[in-house]
Amino acid sequence: DVTEDFRATGTSHLLAISGLHVGIILALSMGAGVWLIGRRRQIYLLMPLVAIWLYALLSGLSPSVERAAIMGSVYLLAVALGRPRSILPTLALAAAVMAGYQPQILKQVSFQLSFTAMAGIALLITYGPTLGSRLQNPLTSGSEWWKTPARALAVAVAVSVAATLGTLPLVAFNFERIPTLGIPATILALPALPILLTTSGLAAIAGLVHTSAGQVIGWGAWVPLEYVIWLVHLISQVPGSTISVPAFSGILVWAYYGVLVSLILLPGGPASLWALPGRLRDGSREAVERGRGVASSFRVPIGTYLVVATGLAALAAILWFYLVTGSDRRLHVHFMDVGQGDSVLIVTPEGRQVLVDGGPDDMDAAMSIRSTVPFWDRDLDMVVLTHPDEDHFRGLPEVLDRYDVDTVVDSGMDSQDPLYLEWQRSLERRDIRPVTAYQGQTISLDSVTRLEVLSPPPSPVRGTISGPNNNGVVMRLVYDEVSFLLTADIEAQAESRLLRNVPSFLKSSVLKVPHHGSKTSTTPRFLAAVSPVAAVVSAGADNPYGHPHPDVTGRLEATLGADRTYVTAQQGDIEFITDGKRLWVKTAH
Repeated sequence: DVTEDFRATGTSHLLAISGLHVGIILALSMGAGVWLIGRRRQIYLLMPLVAIWLYALLSGLSPSVERAAIMGSVYLLAVALGRPRSILPTLALAAAVMAGYQPQILKQVSFQLSFTAMAGIALLITYGPTLGSRLQNPLTSGSEWWKTPARALAVAVAVSVAATLGTLPLVAFNFERIPTLGIPATILALPALPILLTTSGLAAIAGLVHTSAGQVIGWGAWVPLEYVIWLVHLISQVPGSTISVPAFSGILVWAYYGVLVSLILLPGGPASLWALPGRLRDGSREAVERGRGVASSFRVPIGTYLVVATGLAALAAILWFYLVTGSDRRLHVHFMDVGQGDSVLIVTPEGRQVLVDGGPDDMDAAMSIRSTVPFWDRDLDMVVLTHPDEDHFRGLPEVLDRYDVDTVVDSGMDSQDPLYLEWQRSLERRDIRPVTAYQGQTISLDSVTRLEVLSPPPSPVRGTISGPNNNGVVMRLVYDEVSFLLTADIEAQAESRLLRNVPSFLKSSVLKVPHHGSKTSTTPRFLAAVSPVAAVVSAGADNPYGHPHPDVTGRLEATLGADRTYVTAQQGDIEFITDGKRLWVKTAH
């Protein structure tokens, strides 16, 4: 699997439309600007500025690309002001602007990875020359022919190492594995990316003029693309290419970055550490004078500097804690992209957390929860298993291993599937007895949010080959004037029963489309009774079942519009946010 090869080798960023691509385009266009225009009056900086924003627009202006374009623009501003190495303050300014505009961005893993990767590279730009001179690198002087490519290779290695070290603890924390060969894989693949990006961009632009022109130029991207895929697959087969780090502590993340910040705050920066052994070894007057020289370079007394820095760090910590723990008094419903299955995380206005189903993968649901809730929060108030199908329960044992679950609700149906039996044994080991859901039951999640159980019926639906599907747990999540109908995998027969038995409870603001958009569900009568303003299909990309079925998507788009029909295979994680009256939607793609 190509996607898994890139994940295993830590090279997903090579194909992701994000910061790396923007950085390459910025470098190429800046070099082209200098070659075409020269450095007179810094007009050449307009070319990379236009290029990165044109790329951002052509790629759909996704959040990750928008962030990278903003950071690139800030860097160009620093160059224009004659301070190209003042990238750390400008990077901090860019992050502050984005966080001020959208505070919740601080909780997004993609933002954290983008920022820390850029911060690692910024530290290299800021302190690299000083460290390099102290190391007395022989590549920094001389005119031998081999030193130019050697310098280029050294720069590539340094940038890759800097970005990797910047993101290392976050990668370990969020994905619980560290790719050991990510740096050499990136270095070997990087030469192909400028060609790949250039030909792809030209093909996209030419395609706007004439399809054939775009196709001809697009063939130029095939060779570098095939090379990258082949290389990554080859490296993924190397034993030990990935190290598993289960349950990587959030405390270690804070400690890592705390040490890094402490090094930055040292007088003279990290490079001052190189003088430390000499001072400790001989205590010579020369060493003392060097230390005084470094300290005197600060106009502000070091004591005042440390007090101010400590105060700002404390203020930032308080604001961060308030941001990730304080309730915004809104209901958040996360339809998580777990492939060909279902998993929904509900966070109520008062902070209660409910997981509905665990998806078809051992890890995906647990990892999605981890990237959504604060790292110290290990409690789930409730887990609901709608029915005992593997694409709904396989991820639940891992969730149970990682989180303290107060209550488990299920449909009361059994299964002899070995994985389901393991789920039951996990519950028994923790002395958790599932509560059986039933039609007419109301579950209060907090003082303003409730779950209304519409199925299973008192008498099971029989006579179908889809017994578990048609007898699954169907719930209506209600917060003031906004509601979500969570339909599990019910099919037409169960939909008809709901229309007969509970027609007044079906109308909802958002419909979780039954059975991943199967053609056996979402009948016209059922859709009309629900009358949603938006619908979500949870389905995996290129799944063997053809979900969602074209008839179903056509019906949804004809009723709601294409812009209100969401599919996890296309948009990734889909989050609905409501204050009980208004409704907002955020998608990963």
